[in-house]
Amino acid sequence: MKHTEFFKILLVLLIMFFPAYELASAQDQLKFRNDNFTVRTRTISTARGERAVTFRCYLHLPYVAIPVDKDFQSLNVYVPIKIDGTDIDASHAPILFDIGAGGYVSVNNAKSNETSYRADLALAAGYVVVSPGCRGRDNRFPDGRYYGKVPAAIVDLKAAVCCLRYNKNLIPGNTDWMVVDNQTTLGNSGLTQAS
Repeated sequence: MKHTEFFKILLVLLIMFFPAYELASAQDQLKFRNDNFTVRTRTISTARGERAVTFRCYLHLPYVAIPVDKDFQSLNVYVPIKIDGTDIDASHAPILFDIGAGGYVSVNNAKSNETSYRADLALAAGYVVVSPGCRGRDNRFPDGRYYGKVPAAIVDLKAAVCCLRYNKNLIPGNTDWMVVDNQTTLGNSGLTQAS
């Protein structure tokens, strides 16, 4: 009788603490690591003329703990560090949330690490740029089932914003001051992002 009581208690403890351990390790995956970046310099044409912008690129960062597809459920963060040779402190800069998809199609951040023209202009103005990937209506499992149907894109983009806010004190930029920009249909999700 004593052994069965012991095993029951052990089983209850395992059930109680194993999910907590899994959750803690999953949350650690979402912490922004500021030591894993590359540096790029680009000349950007603006209304004020040519600007030489040097920025850090943090690429393919997951924004969900257990992604359906990490290639799509990740984000790229671009942080200006110099504009025309002058050092920039972007720790409290506004954030441009640059959605690179239109028509509810997917954005694969594993294949795309270039910035858009809108993002280039924001970098030249000193903004931090976040380019999220997301699932879309064109995503399929190998067996033909779709996994990016509506509302997957909106859910993913909202998760990306939540991840930014989770990393509020770690990520450069002001997570309370985000501007959403996109190409077409997903602009409607900009209203969702504001909520």
